[in-house]
Amino acid sequence: MKKAQSTLEYAVVIAIVAAALISIQVYVKRGLQGYYRANTDDGLGQQYDPKNTTSDTTLTVSGTETSTSSTEEVQQGDKTKLKTTVQYQDDNTTRQSGSENVGPLP
Repeated sequence: MKKAQSTLEYAVVIAIVAAALISIQVYVKRGLQGYYRANTDDGLGQQYDPKNTTSDTTLTVSGTETSTSSTEEVQQGDKTKLKTTVQYQDDNTTRQSGSENVGPLP
């Protein structure tokens, strides 16, 4: 009797594990597809097929650049040296938004 009960318990545990793996299969698959898409876009750039792709995207680039410099004379003993200070600030933002729809592949 105990051997049959223990076999039944193992069967229930295996069934629960199998059901869990089957239920998360969709999420794992979508996650991998997103990972591959992101890496492909980074490595190859965005792909475009004029027959099968419709897109409506906006690329916005904005920013400011500031550069200042100053020169002063510095006495060191009997020598006079010039000290130049340069400050550069670059605040650029690139933003892309929109949508892309890919139709059926040929």
